[in-house]
Amino acid sequence: MSTNKLIYIASTEDIVLQKLRWYKIADNYSQKQWRDVLGVLKTRRKILDFDYLRLWSNYLKLTP
Repeated sequence: MSTNKLIYIASTEDIVLQKLRWYKIADNYSQKQWRDVLGVLKTRRKILDFDYLRLWSNYLKLTP
């Protein structure tokens, strides 16, 4: 018996965007979210899709 199940896996970029959303919701006060974002940027910067991050951060109004 075979069952097909759909799973969703968040990309690194999507995790960064979500953490930035949480940071903004907390009125730019959540140091944990900010540290997490900085950690991801520091360790994964060579493979991040910055065009994707720019596009969605603008769409989600995460830019200043």
